[in-house]
Amino acid sequence: MDNYWIVSVPGQPTPNDSYRNLHSICGNHAQIFKFDIPGLRVGQFDTLLSLSDSLGRIDGFAEQVTHKIEKQFYELTKKTDPPTVAGAPLEQSLMNFQWDPTKYLWQRTPLNQLVDRIAENLSQIEENLKQRISDFSVTKGSITSMQRKTAGSLAVRSLTDIVTEEDSIETENITTLFVVVPKFLYREWETKYETLTDMIVPRSSRIIEEDAESGLYCVSLFKRVADEFKQKARDLRFTVRDFAYDADSVTTSHEEKARLETQFQQQWAEFLRWSRTNYGEAMQAWMHLKAIRCFVESVLRFGPSVEFCSAVIKIRQKSSRKVLENLTRAYRDVGAAFATGSTMNDDDEEYRPFVFLNTPLYAAQAEHRTL
Repeated sequence: MDNYWIVSVPGQPTPNDSYRNLHSICGNHAQIFKFDIPGLRVGQFDTLLSLSDSLGRIDGFAEQVTHKIEKQFYELTKKTDPPTVAGAPLEQSLMNFQWDPTKYLWQRTPLNQLVDRIAENLSQIEENLKQRISDFSVTKGSITSMQRKTAGSLAVRSLTDIVTEEDSIETENITTLFVVVPKFLYREWETKYETLTDMIVPRSSRIIEEDAESGLYCVSLFKRVADEFKQKARDLRFTVRDFAYDADSVTTSHEEKARLETQFQQQWAEFLRWSRTNYGEAMQAWMHLKAIRCFVESVLRFGPSVEFCSAVIKIRQKSSRKVLENLTRAYRDVGAAFATGSTMNDDDEEYRPFVFLNTPLYAAQAEHRTL
């Protein structure tokens, strides 16, 4: 699995020179891409310090929201292929990052207001996600509950979808009982059911349904002997189900099942469309937050008058430690020269002489981060 870092170093003597230097330091262990950040409004130094503190929290929140939608996408599609952003592979949103000036008006908007708007947008996405998950879970739970009623053995499952109108006789005096008989007792049932009580309709018993262990029989008899019949049937290990056929209940059950299945499919399709769209929205918001955070930390670390070079590093997991050590060693003196009191380090308590933002694009990376 690849790691993705956003780093920023002083542009010495120019940002392009620093960019080439990063290539030299990383060698063949990593791919490096420019991470272009526009000339955002710096504002007051105290404001930047305060913003630096809140950006770490909001950055983490943006990561969580993005990964929640990603996980939901996997759950809906039952696949492990990651969602795309605007039709392009996910990593392109970072490696080919370009500031969106129409959505994020950096020229006219102070940085703290820009961050607040992005955070508010992400909060709305998260709330929408929670509501959709809740609605979808309720429908899914209702279907599962209905399916559970039609599962299991004949001794416990619902008989609504098994017994038909032709299987039941209900008159003023006669009723039909439904009896679960173990397969090894079929012969005993067939030879004894007419003699359990008086007033059994002759040759009225027939098998309706079977499962691996038992069979469901119907038998017609006079209502006045129904209780006596049930007791004697239990004595012989026959289970009389407490069920009476009702055509209206059957119709209602079938209609409710069809309604829930239709609702589930509609919610699933709509939720999937929403996930694809809002995953891109959340990812774009997250990447712009990363750009703002990189800018703020670069200004705090190197000063507002220093040009800096920001870049994305894509690196294999096994090479991460070595390259990070090389970068730290290469910029050790530079970091000491420019340090202004900012000690921000993402996901790593060790101080680094350059801005370092670990960026786990995929949820699996966030769960198994090592840096």
